[in-house]
Amino acid sequence: EARQRAEEAKSAEAWQAAALAGQSLLDYPDASQLPFEAEQLRAEVASCWNMLGNVLSEQEKHVEALAAFGKAIKLQPDFAMWHRNHAGTLIELGDFAAAEAGLARATELEPEHPRLAELRKEMEEKKAGAREEIAGGAQTAV
Repeated sequence: EARQRAEEAKSAEAWQAAALAGQSLLDYPDASQLPFEAEQLRAEVASCWNMLGNVLSEQEKHVEALAAFGKAIKLQPDFAMWHRNHAGTLIELGDFAAAEAGLARATELEPEHPRLAELRKEMEEKKAGAREEIAGGAQTAV
């Protein structure tokens, strides 16, 4: 129900509520007693964290998005999309070393995905921009 409300509302608050509701089910002391298959629930909750990360990224709340993508990865460490989204956010934040590690993991999991090339190109462009900014600042200081 919380996920359905989040899909309708499309807001960070709604996605966070859905992710937290699902997380509370996963953290239930005897989750085997719940009427859900554990892996399916884990996938649903990871998806909610990912959607929250996407909404936060669109709002340029990259630090918060990074945390949400990290929670999705923790729930499903072998799901390539979560790693790509996490790496894309790291690129936005300028943490290129961590982004490269995330891209490497995503490549291990799904080597032919077209988004990998896009992310690598985006990272190279951001790196070049950062180098130009540093060079421009050094010239101004002289």
